[in-house]
Amino acid sequence: MRLWEFENQRNADNEALWREMIMMAYPDVDLVVAGHHIFYRRDGERQPEEIPSADAIIFDHKIAQAVWGPHYKNILAQLACEPVETRDALLKSLFDERKP
Repeated sequence: MRLWEFENQRNADNEALWREMIMMAYPDVDLVVAGHHIFYRRDGERQPEEIPSADAIIFDHKIAQAVWGPHYKNILAQLACEPVETRDALLKSLFDERKP
């Protein structure tokens, strides 16, 4: 599988997770679509914003702070040490176990 195919599949497979994470940081989001890139649109805006990759969502500090709280850097360090092939599974597990 080529890298772009892997990234497209990764984005599509995790669209619901990306949506939840983005909406935690930006509650006014009314649309999230994952394809080659991840697009989200804020309520009332005509143009969507674009996030270039899954890792750009995972390691975005504003999103990470909203998802993980004040200890977000510990989670980001753990995720950064995880190989990309298993990173999303770890992310999903940590996300499901987090304390809101």
